[in-house]
Amino acid sequence: MSASREASGADAVALGRRLRDESDEFTDELISFVQKNCRPFSVVRRAEVTRQSATRIRLYPAIIVDFPPLRIKWSGHEIDFRVCMTAWTGPRKSKIWTRYNLIRTQESKHDISDFFAVVAPQDKLIHEFCAKYYEAWTQRVFKESGKEIKVTPIYKIVLRMVSSADANVSRWIEERLETDKRQGADENSDRNLRERVTSLLRNEYALEPSLSKSDTSAKQFVRAFRYPLNSMKLLVDRADSSAQSSAQGDGNVDFDEMIFATVSSLQEVKSICVIETGTDTAEVTGIVYEPMVAAQFNASGTHIASAELIYGLGNLY
Repeated sequence: MSASREASGADAVALGRRLRDESDEFTDELISFVQKNCRPFSVVRRAEVTRQSATRIRLYPAIIVDFPPLRIKWSGHEIDFRVCMTAWTGPRKSKIWTRYNLIRTQESKHDISDFFAVVAPQDKLIHEFCAKYYEAWTQRVFKESGKEIKVTPIYKIVLRMVSSADANVSRWIEERLETDKRQGADENSDRNLRERVTSLLRNEYALEPSLSKSDTSAKQFVRAFRYPLNSMKLLVDRADSSAQSSAQGDGNVDFDEMIFATVSSLQEVKSICVIETGTDTAEVTGIVYEPMVAAQFNASGTHIASAELIYGLGNLY
């Protein structure tokens, strides 16, 4: 989102407070909108009341309001959905995030590709609804301080993440990180790696980067990312849920051995992404290397990597 004028710190605080104070009203109207306009989603409701389900305020890298999460049902699957908005100061840009996570691990590549295909047109409607609400909030806050402002969408980033236990993915990530550390990849090696990642996405997940097919001016490249995890609670959740996930498939799992064997992989999240940047849209299609998929979706590598990428991709526009 782009604003027609810069905001002061007081303006940003006032907007953040408005977003927080009216979050319940917004959430109720959002539920009604989705139920009425997004037909593939059969059930839309608030998530169970927990500490994580309340409206949250964060102060880094900006004033960020996390609205209460929703549970959406689609074709027998449960989706965790949450809207986040920022209140900006100084630079005239802010962000609206709409996040969708399949709660249960998926084995069928067709279910995975269908999920992304169904979400895309519904998210377009939902994002437009959120943008109109955000603009109305912004105009009211600035009007109260005697200022005029206009907020318009300028760029959209679509992020699709899947996980893989394929050792090739880990090797590709390490090689690309090492190459970037030295001097960066040349055009041929970048293209070869992009083709290998795209081939795995296509064959294993029926998923393929597509922006460059509809936007001939789009640029396509590959990037690798590593995110160390410093939260002890998150590490414990990942280890516990990985143990539970493994136990479901093998009754003879030695939990201690399993946890010690995988602790290094649980201490960081690694991913490799094909990134396409167009005129007013970017698409990121990525694979997280995850030898053991966490049973809890919010402890999974895809959930963590997507959250980190949301913060880091602002320099695309």
